[in-house]
Amino acid sequence: MNVSIPLQPYLPNDLMYKMKNNKPPGNVFGNVVERFWFNSKGVGIVVESSVPLFVSFNASNSNLLCFTTNTDHPRYPTGGNHLLKYTICKKKNVKETYEMMQMKHFESPKDKPSLDLIQYPVLSSIPRFQSNMTQGVLLKFVKKFKDDIGKALSIKKLFFEFDGKFSSEFGNFDIDSDLFPNAHQLGRKESKWEADNGLQSVIPAVLTLGILGYPFVIPDVVGGSGVVSNTSSPPSRELYIRWLQMATFMPVLKFSFVPWDYDAKVVNIAMSLLKRRQEIKKLLINAAKEAETNGSPVIRPLWWIDPIDSIALVIDTEFMVGNDLLVAPVVFPGVTKIDIYLPKGQWKDDLKGMVLEGKRWLRDYEVTLEQIPTFSKHRVLE
Repeated sequence: MNVSIPLQPYLPNDLMYKMKNNKPPGNVFGNVVERFWFNSKGVGIVVESSVPLFVSFNASNSNLLCFTTNTDHPRYPTGGNHLLKYTICKKKNVKETYEMMQMKHFESPKDKPSLDLIQYPVLSSIPRFQSNMTQGVLLKFVKKFKDDIGKALSIKKLFFEFDGKFSSEFGNFDIDSDLFPNAHQLGRKESKWEADNGLQSVIPAVLTLGILGYPFVIPDVVGGSGVVSNTSSPPSRELYIRWLQMATFMPVLKFSFVPWDYDAKVVNIAMSLLKRRQEIKKLLINAAKEAETNGSPVIRPLWWIDPIDSIALVIDTEFMVGNDLLVAPVVFPGVTKIDIYLPKGQWKDDLKGMVLEGKRWLRDYEVTLEQIPTFSKHRVLE
């Protein structure tokens, strides 16, 4: 166990903002903090929301998760009850525990987002334009995208995300009429491979948020923010391709850096991936409807298929779209062979066409820069 967190208030914290602005980090918990925990043995703990909670994890290499309560913190109300109220659950495996906790302690989503967000790309003003966004720049960018990709794939809609100075003043619910004269009212990843907020952090973050009760996760733009350690650094060609391959299977596909920023080969790869996304959009939509019904994540860990599989429980470089599609993207640079784990069941290798028995490793699976391994649940027709 490599992580060690000393006892501290269990409160949300914008770690990336503080790091970028050289501010003291405070507590180490991120900006999504939910008060439930469960392990691979099927044990779950829920702490009541009214408790002024402090948490430690493996402090002094103890291998313990510890809770206490204390109002001696400015963000907790003073004079409250220090009683630590919690519920412990036990089921046969991790999935049954999650489903019981979801049913008894948490609300499922009230509705699903617009299905158009799943079917059509999202364009983002940052990191590409930073503070240089104007109406003319925006219209030129959107037209270029539609001409180069939208027409070829019959994309009927595009969404645009303003993430920067579009209003007259920050915080105002208006649009700057000087920058957008014809307009009407209507956590960034770094461009690097590493697990500390780069490409390798995306899958663990999406899986974690899904389990915490946020099934409709929107990953950051393809290629990341164009920044590494506070230095402007657009994504490399290889990083951009591998990021796009992974993002193709996520609930929302969002661009700021675009394929024609590179070369014709990257454009062709992007076209193939966007066609693939059109083919699997039904899987994403069905998973979104299921999330609305019972709170299941759209993007699921491999243990969702087999919650007692000790290997599936620790895989964080693969993911499931619903229950029927396994995706194993390449998330390391310069790699043309990867190890892929298949959970129980029969799986069709979508690249090679073979049907494989699960609960096994595929060692040194060959994959070119143009490819992303995926495996579809194989069903025998009776």
